[in-house]
Amino acid sequence: MLHIFIPLCNSYTGFTRSSTPPMISLVNRHLFITGMGSGIGLASARLAKSLGAHVSGTVFNKAQRDAVAPIVSADLCFELD
Repeated sequence: MLHIFIPLCNSYTGFTRSSTPPMISLVNRHLFITGMGSGIGLASARLAKSLGAHVSGTVFNKAQRDAVAPIVSADLCFELD
């Protein structure tokens, strides 16, 4: 599962709740997301792909594999038994 941590206040950047959060770039990063066939895993895969990451991960069945087909190529999507 993808975990992205953005602190609400950082002494280095001065980022606070009222200011604009820093841009996150996942370009040239590869993320392996377990359970990416539905729910939070699917949302995480979509977000990671939109931020430029290469995504791979696991699904439980063919229906979930079809759901992630626009995001992940077939050879990077692993179906669990």
